[in-house]
Amino acid sequence: DTNFCSLVANIHRINVEKSLSIYPNPATNLLHIKADNAKFNINSIRIQNITGETILEQNNFYEREKVVDVSKLPDGLYFLSINGQGIQQKIVVKH
Repeated sequence: DTNFCSLVANIHRINVEKSLSIYPNPATNLLHIKADNAKFNINSIRIQNITGETILEQNNFYEREKVVDVSKLPDGLYFLSINGQGIQQKIVVKH
């Protein structure tokens, strides 16, 4: 059943999002992404601007905590995607 599969996928997404800490938001220089759940690791991140253009992408790491330098990004609203699993968080960069 399509509805059941969608429900399971959404529950998984909610559980994963609850196991992440992303701070500070708004960010000025460094953005911290931390997996609070020992079973979850961060292996890729992508930051896109509001038009969908990829501004920053990092892959091929396997960490519970990642620090991203956002100091060179212009002030604005961005979308942070984690592990390419549809986990997306709005972040603000403000200097």
